[in-house]
Amino acid sequence: MVCLALAAVVAWSTSRRLAITFGNALYVCAMLGLLVAGLVALVPLSPETWLSLPGRAAYADVVASLRHPPMNVSSLSLSFDPVGTSFATLSLLVALSVGLAAMLLPAPLLLSVLALFVGIAIAQAGLGLLQVVFGTPSFLAFDAAVGGNRATGTFLNKNHYATLLAMALPLLVFRTAGQFNFSRKETTHTPLSTIWWAVATATVAAALVASLSRAGSAAGFSVALLATLACGLRKQATTRQRFGLLGIAVLAFALASTSSLTLLLDSLKGAAFADSADGRKALVRLSLTGANSFFPVGSGLGSFSIAFQRFQTDGVTGFIEHVHNDYVELFFEAGVLGCVVLICFAIAAGATGLRLWKWQSENQPLSPAIACWLGALAFAIHAWFDFPSHIPGLTIVVSLLFGASMNSTFVKHADNRATTPSKRRSSERKIASPSL
Repeated sequence: MVCLALAAVVAWSTSRRLAITFGNALYVCAMLGLLVAGLVALVPLSPETWLSLPGRAAYADVVASLRHPPMNVSSLSLSFDPVGTSFATLSLLVALSVGLAAMLLPAPLLLSVLALFVGIAIAQAGLGLLQVVFGTPSFLAFDAAVGGNRATGTFLNKNHYATLLAMALPLLVFRTAGQFNFSRKETTHTPLSTIWWAVATATVAAALVASLSRAGSAAGFSVALLATLACGLRKQATTRQRFGLLGIAVLAFALASTSSLTLLLDSLKGAAFADSADGRKALVRLSLTGANSFFPVGSGLGSFSIAFQRFQTDGVTGFIEHVHNDYVELFFEAGVLGCVVLICFAIAAGATGLRLWKWQSENQPLSPAIACWLGALAFAIHAWFDFPSHIPGLTIVVSLLFGASMNSTFVKHADNRATTPSKRRSSERKIASPSL
């Protein structure tokens, strides 16, 4: 409720209405659908009603035991894990609030927020590279969770760390290429500032490699390549800008080569990689079996780790918390509603991307909203191989980025931003000159 209240304050303080588009309408509908799924999964049901739901008849003996002393359970939630569902619903509420705020914030303030995010990513990258340089399990007391040869920053999981860095790369590439400034006070791109942003971008790219996250690196460098092509292939791009982008790539490669590039490439071959791939395929296959059993109601948001145990075979050992595929896991937990939500997200992303493409002008710098959209795309790619949507901090960031890409004022910010003094004087001379 506090998050929604803050979003309402943002809406009131901006003194303007949200520009409703097809993309942001679908995004809001999808998020509300997930919230409804979470709340419905917490509704108490009689044991008889619960057992009549798809996939639950197999638990008749367990329910019978719960109804007798000392448990004396008289009602059950639709979800197999009400506590997990409560946390998932609260996390969704925060993410929706951040997304709505990002759609409403004025461009200068939104740029300041994005600058904070980029600053955090740069700090995380530097910290991760220090972990590799020191070569110890971790000077942050994470012990073996980090290991002596990979970077994780303040994250326990290398894949979550990689997701954060991957989402920041497009913004860094755009800023280094001179497409926008994080501050209105910065009206020119000096060589010194360009060098600084180039080094920062290369540092984040090198730390992404040093994380040894295969899927995270693939997602990050895919969107970074798209961002680089968008900046470098434009007619407006200067030769210096193109060489600058090439310099970033060379510097990132050099830093990565001295850190963990060889280790990352080695992790893509051998028996360990094959075993990992086979294990994830087995997880997806078994999860789809469970999803079909619970269809169309699902097991309840945030309940996968409990509900999956029934379908776990001897070939999949240990306690499984997630599928390592957020799309399959949503289908498992939310059933048909999860499928509808995924379709809404996909259409919203496509509609927003098309809108950004149509609004872009060759005579103006690229909008930072495009970089935000690419950052959200990195999250979507990585979600196919891991579970970033179950990490609240990452869902907040992707909601910020996707919401920013749908902010109408922010989309047009490149057209309205302050120009350099030389361009402004040239424009004033043209206006003052009499027409022939």
